[in-house]
Amino acid sequence: MKFSAIIPAYNVDQYLPACLDSLLCQDVDMEIIIINDGSSDNTGNIAEQYKEENKNIIVIHQIHSGASVARNRGLEIAKGQYIVFLDSDDWICKGILSKLYNVAIDNQADMVMGNMIFCYPDGSESRTFDISSQLKNQIFTGNQYFVSLMKADTYYPMPVNYIYHRQWIKKITSILFQVLFMKMKPGLLSPYAWQTVSW
Repeated sequence: MKFSAIIPAYNVDQYLPACLDSLLCQDVDMEIIIINDGSSDNTGNIAEQYKEENKNIIVIHQIHSGASVARNRGLEIAKGQYIVFLDSDDWICKGILSKLYNVAIDNQADMVMGNMIFCYPDGSESRTFDISSQLKNQIFTGNQYFVSLMKADTYYPMPVNYIYHRQWIKKITSILFQVLFMKMKPGLLSPYAWQTVSW
């Protein structure tokens, strides 16, 4: 199997169908792992409906623990050669995973970055984090990549516009998503996540 798509889902019943439909129209062999992160809306039911209609969908229900814990749960059971993380309000263009996969295979890449477009309810779009033309179709080591993105002001610290080789993630144990708790007000804790990567 070429891909495992891991989707944390929390109270996203209005967005989840578009996300799943965009994955189901891809032309690659893949599994879709949805982690219902304690949703109180119809998210869990939508995930189960899609699972009933599609043999390649796996649904995990957990108490609300945040996107980091949900992504880690997905990584524990993922079987695909490459991992793609999507937020449940994301969708991807038709055929993009096969293109990213071919780039990864042709270049023996552990990670491949794609572009990202922000779409808004009014129909407008923003390419705030568009990959700079001097960085497109380039091969970098981890350090070169990070420095190049920072210099081009196109570093976006989210896992959603990359594909990752699953064996590479397993080798780098620090890639697991960490959960931080920051004190916001007395007695109130709010979870924030970061991704730590060793190069």
